[in-house]
Amino acid sequence: IYGLSELRTLSLYNNAFTGSIDARIAQLPNLERLSVSDNRLEGELPSELGELPIRRLHLSGNGFTGALPAGFGGSQTLELLHMTDNAFTSIPDLTTNSAVWYVDVTGNRLPAAMVKQNLPEFGVDMGQFFDLDVDAAGTEQIVAPLSFLQGEWYHPFGAQYSYKLGLQLG
Repeated sequence: IYGLSELRTLSLYNNAFTGSIDARIAQLPNLERLSVSDNRLEGELPSELGELPIRRLHLSGNGFTGALPAGFGGSQTLELLHMTDNAFTSIPDLTTNSAVWYVDVTGNRLPAAMVKQNLPEFGVDMGQFFDLDVDAAGTEQIVAPLSFLQGEWYHPFGAQYSYKLGLQLG
């Protein structure tokens, strides 16, 4: 697949793949959507992944460890980050990313203080709705009042779902 330089969407979720994501992913310079959720992938993500113009990143249900690549911290393209149920220990500062509207980091090993510091204040801003799902390892907890909206959501790969959207108010 590394020779497909025009590839924009790579959907490999729920296939029981093993191994890790290779640094050669950088050979997909137009990759905007990557879904590798619900496999048996592990290890640290290559830093090259953070340099791609990824808009929607689905990493959930694997055994990824370490840090989410620092390049995502400066990204102005990343809109959706779904990285639940891994063993990530660090995320870059996403507070300057104006495109992000959904982040789910539940089920990782992220310190609560890091999550508070490196994720944007989610809420209603400029007519956009944002969502944040967080849990913390150990006894650390993040507590914030939530308000809920209901409606329809379109999955990044085309399916339509109903949703209940939680907005962090403070």
